[in-house]
Amino acid sequence: MKTGASVAAYDPLAAENMRATPLDVEYCQSAADALGGADGCLIMTEWGEFGSLDREFDAMNEIVVIDGRRAVSPDREVCGGICW
Repeated sequence: MKTGASVAAYDPLAAENMRATPLDVEYCQSAADALGGADGCLIMTEWGEFGSLDREFDAMNEIVVIDGRRAVSPDREVCGGICW
C-alpha cells in the first residue's frame, strides 16, 4: 500500500472472490495466520470461529482489537481496542 501498511485478511467465505479484486491484500488460510505479527485486528464478520479466538491474539505485535460484530466473547481479556 502507498502508506507503507500491509493488510492480511481472513474470511472463510469471501477470500476466493476477493482475490479477484485489485486490492493489495494478503489473503490468509486462517485467522491465526492473519493475526501473526499484526499491529491491529478489525473483526467485521461474526463467523463462529472468530468467537473462539483466544491465544491466537498473543501472536500479534500489540493486541489492539476492534470488534465490530461482537464476535469475541466479553469473557476474554484480549481486547486492547474497541470491544463490546
